[in-house]
Amino acid sequence: MQDGIIPRLPVAELRKLDFLIGDSSGQGVLCPPMRLPVPFSGYMHVEREECDRFMRMDFFGQIPFLGTESIHSLITYSDKHQCYRMWSFASSQEDPMLFRGNFSGDTLTFVSEPMEMVWGIERMRCSFCQITDGVVEYCAELWTIDGYQPYFRAVYSVSTITA
Repeated sequence: MQDGIIPRLPVAELRKLDFLIGDSSGQGVLCPPMRLPVPFSGYMHVEREECDRFMRMDFFGQIPFLGTESIHSLITYSDKHQCYRMWSFASSQEDPMLFRGNFSGDTLTFVSEPMEMVWGIERMRCSFCQITDGVVEYCAELWTIDGYQPYFRAVYSVSTITA
């Protein structure tokens, strides 16, 4: 596939995301703006596409007052932008969310473009951090005039890892 016509595949950069690969489940808390925190259970499936261009991440959760939420994301690395890029499609939103991010230590942090969410126009910062082998913490925050505020936090335990 790499014959000089197609840009370099980000194989090494995607390998850094292997800690996300597998099927996982966990408990989380959603902190919607101007509402009380809502606990929920979630499930995540992450795999690398065979072409080594993308990782695919699928999230499903039953969230009180929102119902079933599903989020389907593609993550890649852009040599042009020198960062990871993520496109996320959520069942609760009409348009995809667009993110750019990089590692700081062991934490991969993304920041979104401003986007229309169920709460209005928002900018989101989210991070993935491997706590231990097979355990990943996912946190998301919404930007406010006072800085980023907690929006979503979950800890997922990977039950199967296939690299």
